[in-house]
Amino acid sequence: MKYVFAQNRRQFLLGVGGASLALPILPSLLRVPKAEAQALAAQKYFAYMELPHGAVVQTEAFPADSMATEMKSYAGFTVRRGALPSTPTNGEVQLSGMLRAPSTLLTPGLLAKMNVIRGVDITHYPGHGSGQSLGNFGDVTGGVAADGGPGPSSPTIDQVMAWAPSFYGNTTVAERVIVVGDISWANSNPAAHTGAIQRVSQSAPTNVALFDKLFGSQTQTGSGSAPPPPNTLLVDKVVANYQRLISSGKLSSVDQKRIDDHLQRVFELQKKLSQPTQSFGMIPPRPGMTTVDSSSDGYDVDPAAQVANINLWTDIAAAAFSVGASRIFTANLTETFSDYVGDWHDLAHSSEADRTAQYVKANQTFFSGVFAEFARKLDAISMGDGTTLLDASLISWAHESGSNSHYGTGLPLITFGSARGALKTGQYLDFRNLNKQLPKTATREASWHGLAWHQWLGTALQAVGVPKTEYTGLSGGSAYPDFRPADLNDLLAGDMDARYPGTETPYTDAVYAAAGEVLPWMG
Repeated sequence: MKYVFAQNRRQFLLGVGGASLALPILPSLLRVPKAEAQALAAQKYFAYMELPHGAVVQTEAFPADSMATEMKSYAGFTVRRGALPSTPTNGEVQLSGMLRAPSTLLTPGLLAKMNVIRGVDITHYPGHGSGQSLGNFGDVTGGVAADGGPGPSSPTIDQVMAWAPSFYGNTTVAERVIVVGDISWANSNPAAHTGAIQRVSQSAPTNVALFDKLFGSQTQTGSGSAPPPPNTLLVDKVVANYQRLISSGKLSSVDQKRIDDHLQRVFELQKKLSQPTQSFGMIPPRPGMTTVDSSSDGYDVDPAAQVANINLWTDIAAAAFSVGASRIFTANLTETFSDYVGDWHDLAHSSEADRTAQYVKANQTFFSGVFAEFARKLDAISMGDGTTLLDASLISWAHESGSNSHYGTGLPLITFGSARGALKTGQYLDFRNLNKQLPKTATREASWHGLAWHQWLGTALQAVGVPKTEYTGLSGGSAYPDFRPADLNDLLAGDMDARYPGTETPYTDAVYAAAGEVLPWMG
């Protein structure tokens, strides 16, 4: 997509040394407003955040079964759905033990843009490997892609989107995908879709470095104990141009509000970055260094600090989305969001009684403090046409594995946003096949298999406007990736407790045949 500008600096206020501060698209200043408004209306945004392990007991992760009252036959069994309730109790909306937040945050409007999805499974034994939930089944234990693992290596869907001709087109962006952590994989030549599948490096080591990368350097690195004074704010450098713009008389009232709202968000973000704060008795050596190093004393058992830390990343993601510096954000978070003193991995493999309270509390802290808060941030940004940035987005959250660590069943999938109406929202969707139950054991809770995770990946790609012709789907369809794992009974042959009685496969031909469709009730 290429924009036509009446005057260049009507759209971009130039800073010092070639840095530029991008403003929201202002339709009233475009020479061809109708065509450009149509092009802008096609832009969509995607975000995905993942927490390690899983191991959240299903009764605490999902709404009550009674909430899913509508039923239909799909892929050879019965699936269910229901509307998400919005009535608060004692000032709080509680969908489950994990999905709980103040009613001032989880408002009826925000709930109407949310989906809780149950019964979409990683259909093989995933072990460890964060990239699997985004489509690289070759990201196996130890983070080494190997075709001999659960599946062949494939680009993760964030990278499929980023390099699909239909997503960015000719638009210039500062960063195709904002990557936090080690979750993203792409071809060595992603533009040509050729070469080995390799891990994509994190976009920047800190929130400040990411801000500088996207919006221009604002600070200097200081090695002494006292930080140097921050450089003049970039927005201060462009005040004169900003004043000329708003006094030109050419801005519509809607665009006037958009530019004011945007600059206010940048001011707030700049203030956060330019105020040295003391964390665990230490003042960061660089001005604005408020992203806390995970090795700092106390951070790993301070959930409030972890929430504040991750929100600094999502602040920048929201700002990047709002100005088009990037339209994709993915994060693999190693934080536990817990004050538990001990090995989080070992806790994930402990009994339900030992782990449940800690895991529910940690995931509720993340949901309320980070994920729903990110949705609120996007929902507060107007697109200038009566919709919000959240309406144009699909943001999602899942775990590395399901309700039992290393198993792909019982894996909660939580989303906000309809990707400009591509998806229906406000629903609790239960896609489990209740006729296919793995029995409860001393170390594993009972679980039910459902639809294939491939179907969710294909649904997400289609929702943001990437057609199946721009990626290789399962058996030529719209599912992703183009790989059907070995039968789960074969993969778990050494774990007899994990097998179904007899030889019945947990994921039938009908399940994979349906995987190329948009998930039921979502399209």
